[in-house]
Amino acid sequence: MAGANSNIQITDLDFNTLKTNLKKYLQSQDTLKDYNYEGSALSTLLDVLAYNTQYNAYYLNMVANEMFLDSAIQRSSVVSHAKLLNYTPKSATAPSATINLKVNQVTDASLTLPKFTSFISEAIDGVNYKFVTVDDITNNTDTLNHSVTFTDLVIKQGEPVTLSFAYSSVENPSSTIELPDANIDTTTISVVVQQSSSNSSSEVFTLAENFLSLDSTSAVYFLQEGTNGYYQIYFGDGILGKSLVDGNQIVVSYIT
Repeated sequence: MAGANSNIQITDLDFNTLKTNLKKYLQSQDTLKDYNYEGSALSTLLDVLAYNTQYNAYYLNMVANEMFLDSAIQRSSVVSHAKLLNYTPKSATAPSATINLKVNQVTDASLTLPKFTSFISEAIDGVNYKFVTVDDITNNTDTLNHSVTFTDLVIKQGEPVTLSFAYSSVENPSSTIELPDANIDTTTISVVVQQSSSNSSSEVFTLAENFLSLDSTSAVYFLQEGTNGYYQIYFGDGILGKSLVDGNQIVVSYIT
């Protein structure tokens, strides 16, 4: 039997070669030596065995490839390996413009340009693009001319999105929130945590960057890409970063 087994070339993974090797093995032993392997039911069984062997070989090859960063093909595998290096894949980036804006006939001592104030560009190839501000900006009024000038004002092209989530440690023990937008610009993410739906007291959470400086009171959130390609934010556990409390309202805004 050992001599018969030696006829199988286990390094050949092509379907036709696999089938030929299996056939040679069966013809080399005494039990099924005289069967017709071309037109009998045994030919179909050999097809099944060859297909099954090829599928297993392909699967194991893919598994081996995905285990290493330099040979991984699936994006989810690359993202998973990147997490071990504390690297978050870059998101889409909203085009930006820098403008000077002058507002006349202002009667107050100052003027605040609210976050997500929108501007429309001139038509480019027949399309008018929407730009928005990314932060609240306040400037003092020129009392002589009753005007306010915003110099070097940065605006970004895209649609503003604001989402609100109620936190529950039972339903979401990992404190992870998936942002349902594939084209999000992660540099524009803003996270505010409100005490509850009945308590409007709130705190701004910023993106965690230096983990060594974090403690249980650090108001930070963490960013990662999920296996489905959507970005996720998650919060601290009370040791590295401040943890959420049941009833907290998380308000997330960004530009897509």
